Amino acid sequence: MSKERFYKIDFLRFIAVISILFYHLGILPGGYLAVCTFFVLSGFLTTISAFQKENFSIKEYYINRFKKIYIPLLIVVFTTIGILSFFKTSNWMNLKPETTSVLFSYNNYWQLSANLDYFTRHVASPFMHLWYISILVQFELVFPILFLGFKRLGDKLHKSIPCLFLLFFSILGAAYFYKLSLTKDIMMVYYDTTSRIFSLFFGMTAGFVYHYYHKLTSKEIENNNTIYLMHLLFLIVLFIFVDAKNVFFAPSMIATTILSFHILGYSMSKKETKIKVFEKVSMISYEIYLIQYPVIFFFQNIPLETPMKVGCILITVMILSFLLHFALKKNAEKKNVKVLVLILFLISSAYGVYHYVVAKDHTEEMQELKEQLKFNEEMLSQKQAEYALKTKEEEDKWKAVLENLDNEEEKIKDMVKNMRITFVGDSVMLGAMDSIYEFFPNAYVDAAISRTAWVANGILQGIKAKGMLGDAVVFNLGANGDCPLYCKQEILRTIGDKKVFFITATNDQDVHVNATMRNLSNTYSNVYVIDWEGASKGHKEYFTADQIHLVEQGKSAYTKTIYDALYQVYLEEYQTHKEELIKEYQEKEKNKLTFYGNDLLLNAYDLISKEYKDVRMIINKDFNFESLKEEIKSSLDKNLLSYKIVFLFDSTVKLTENQYQEIIELCKDRTLYFVLTAEVEEKESSEKVHWLLMHEKLYSNRDNLMSDQIHLTEQGNQELVSKIKEALGDDHRNDN
Repeated sequence: MSKERFYKIDFLRFIAVISILFYHLGILPGGYLAVCTFFVLSGFLTTISAFQKENFSIKEYYINRFKKIYIPLLIVVFTTIGILSFFKTSNWMNLKPETTSVLFSYNNYWQLSANLDYFTRHVASPFMHLWYISILVQFELVFPILFLGFKRLGDKLHKSIPCLFLLFFSILGAAYFYKLSLTKDIMMVYYDTTSRIFSLFFGMTAGFVYHYYHKLTSKEIENNNTIYLMHLLFLIVLFIFVDAKNVFFAPSMIATTILSFHILGYSMSKKETKIKVFEKVSMISYEIYLIQYPVIFFFQNIPLETPMKVGCILITVMILSFLLHFALKKNAEKKNVKVLVLILFLISSAYGVYHYVVAKDHTEEMQELKEQLKFNEEMLSQKQAEYALKTKEEEDKWKAVLENLDNEEEKIKDMVKNMRITFVGDSVMLGAMDSIYEFFPNAYVDAAISRTAWVANGILQGIKAKGMLGDAVVFNLGANGDCPLYCKQEILRTIGDKKVFFITATNDQDVHVNATMRNLSNTYSNVYVIDWEGASKGHKEYFTADQIHLVEQGKSAYTKTIYDALYQVYLEEYQTHKEELIKEYQEKEKNKLTFYGNDLLLNAYDLISKEYKDVRMIINKDFNFESLKEEIKSSLDKNLLSYKIVFLFDSTVKLTENQYQEIIELCKDRTLYFVLTAEVEEKESSEKVHWLLMHEKLYSNRDNLMSDQIHLTEQGNQELVSKIKEALGDDHRNDN
C-alpha cells in the first residue's frame, strides 16, 4: 500500500481533530461527534498496521503502542500537573484519583463514578477529555487477541468470515449503543467502553476488508468524488449542528461512525496530491488531542476577550503539539534542539510527578460523603411517608397562619419554619437534608445524586399529583449543569403561582447557571434567588474538598441561608401587604375632604358631617399659625394629607399674608379652600387656591351670629355650609 493512499485519511483526521478542538472551545456544538471518527480511524489503522507485520508479535505490539500512545500521555499529564502547580487559581481537588485513573486507563469509568457531565462544559479538570484515551488504551490491550483470533479465522476458513463477524459485532454494538441511549443517562452512554466499542469495531472491519479485498467500496463509487464530498459535507454538518442535548444525539454518533467508515473507502481507493497543512496537522493530531484541554484549562482564568483568548489557545496548542511530536520523533533533524526540547518536557514532567506523589487523595473523604448521602436517602424515604400523612393537617395550619398573620416578625419566623416547603435538589441538598429538616420540620425533600434541572419537572408533577406540593418550592440544581429556558418554564407552569426559590451554585465558574437564575427572577414575580454562592464566599470551612458539597458547619450555614432568604421574602411580602394596606388607607384618607378649623368648624360640625361623606375634621379651639403648620406637617409625614382641604377659622385666628403663602407652599399640589370670616381685601382665586370671603354674607345679618358676634347660629351655620357646598361642588356629598 503506497503512502499516497493515506492523504485523504490525513484530511479526515484533520477535520476530526480540529472539530474536537473547536468543540472544547465552545465554537462547534457537535464537535464531540468527531471522537467516533477517531475511534474508526484507530481501529482501521491499528488493524492495517498489524497486517503489515510479517510476524505479528504481541510483545512488540505493546512496546510500540506504549511508545506511541502512553509516553506522550505521560509527558502531557505530568507536564500539566507541573505547570499548574504554579497557579493556585483553580480548585482541582481530584488531582490524585483522576490522574491515577488516566495513568491506569480507567478514566472513563472514573468520570462516571465522579458524576461529571461532559456536556456541561465543565472545566474543573485539565483531563476531562482523556476518557477517550482510556477507552483507546483498553482497546489496545485486547486488540492483539482480537486480531490474532479473527486473522486465524480468515486464514483457516475463509477471508470473508472475520469480515462478516466483525461487521456483525459492529452493527450489534451500534444497536446496543442506541438502546442504551433510550434508557440510560447520557453520561453512561457516552463514557462506557462497551457502548462506544462499536466505532472501533467498524474500524477493525474496514481494516480486515481492506486487507483481504484491497478496497472498501465498488469502483463505480470509489471514483465518484461527488459522493465523497457529500459524505464529508454531511459529516461537517453534524459537527456544526447536532449538540449534545439534541434528540438525535445517539443516531448522529452512529451516523458519524458509518460516514467515517465510508469515507475510509474513498480515502484508500485513489491516490491524491498531498496538501501540506492537512498532512502536518494530521501528523500531530494525537498530540493536539492530548494538549488541547490542559491549555484551555490554563487559559480559563486569564482575563482576555474571547476572540483573543481563542486565538492564543489555538496558537499555544499547535506550538506545544508540534514540539512534543518533534521531541519524540524518531530520526528527527536538529538532534540537539530535539534533545533540549525533550529535556524541558522531562524536567516539567518530573516536577509534575513529584506533585502527583505528594498530592492529597480526597477519595476517602468523598466516600464518607457518599455513605452519608446514602443514609440520608433512607431517611428521606421515611420522612416522605410521614409527610404524606400530615399534608392535609399542615395545609389547614398554613391557612390559619396566613389568616392570623400580623405585624410581629417572630410570627413570620415561626410561619416560615413551619410552612410546607418542597425541596428538590442534587447531592448538595441531599447532604444537607438533616439540617433542612431541623430548620423546616414540615419540609418535603426530594434530592438525589447528580441530578440536573432537566428532571425537575417530572419530579414536581409526581409530587403535585399526590397533592403534596408545598406552598413554596426550593431548587438546588445548578452544580451539575443547567437546562434551557423552556425547561424552566415547564417547571414554573407545574408549580403555578407558588413561590419558587433557586439556590445559586458555588461552582458557577464551571456551570454558568447563576446568571440565568437571576434573569428568571427578574422575569417572573414569584421566582427568587437564594445567593448561596455569595453567602459562602470565603468560607472554605463550609465545604468538602470539592468546594461544592458541605461539611456539618456548611450544612448549617447552607440551611440558614435558605431560611433567611425565605424569611426575608415572606417578611417583605408581609411588609408589602402591610404597606399596601397602609397605602390603601392613606389613599382613602387623602380622598376624604379634610377640614382644619377651630370653634367655627366645631360649631358647624353636625351640618358638615351630614352633607359630606368621608369627611375628616381636625379641630383645635386654640389653633394658631404654628400649631396649624405642625398639624399639616404631621399629616404630610404620615402621608395622610388630603387632596382637598378646607380651612375654616373664625376671626380669632389671624394669619398674615406670608403665613397664608407658607401654608399654601406646605400644601402644594392640593386644592385648598380658605374660608375667611374676617373682613379682608378681595383675593383672587386660582385653580388650586380658593378664597371664600364670608364676612359680608355672615356678619351683615345679625341672625347669623350669636350674641358674642363670633360664633354662628343655626342659620349662620347653614349659610356657611351653603357657601362651602357651592365652592366644593358635589364630589364629596353624601347623596352622591
